[in-house]
Amino acid sequence: MHSRMKRRRTVRWLAAAIISLAPVTSALARTEEPEKDIYDARLEGYQNNPTMPSGGTGLIWVGFIFLGVLCCAGMFKDARRSHLD
Repeated sequence: MHSRMKRRRTVRWLAAAIISLAPVTSALARTEEPEKDIYDARLEGYQNNPTMPSGGTGLIWVGFIFLGVLCCAGMFKDARRSHLD
């Protein structure tokens, strides 16, 4: 009985130590801001960012439209076609 209580107290003490040290270790593990990757050597040396911001959904919309046309084309297929067409 006494050893079980002693073990619980030890486990509680270790848990409290881990919880109290978590913010300290996470602050020490934080790194500085990584350097900006240069994708093109012609852009190196500019003070401001001469590239266009990445992102956009245009290509996704074009893909959806293409897939929609492809799926709808099956509805207009002639059912009386033979395999020799």
